[in-house]
Amino acid sequence: MPCQSIYKDIIAEMAGVEKRDIEKILSRRMDQLEDEKKYRTAAAVMCLRFFLKENEPGQRRSG
Repeated sequence: MPCQSIYKDIIAEMAGVEKRDIEKILSRRMDQLEDEKKYRTAAAVMCLRFFLKENEPGQRRSG
């Protein structure tokens, strides 16, 4: 399974949406989704970003 597919699965699971909804967002077909699914997906992505930001390339760790 490609790495991107795993990320789609994780985001879909966290957001409570289906993987195909994530694929629609990534292919810029967001007009086909309800606002609730867009909101939940955005919230899940922001949450993941917050928790994983220290592992991003170029980030310095303090402490």
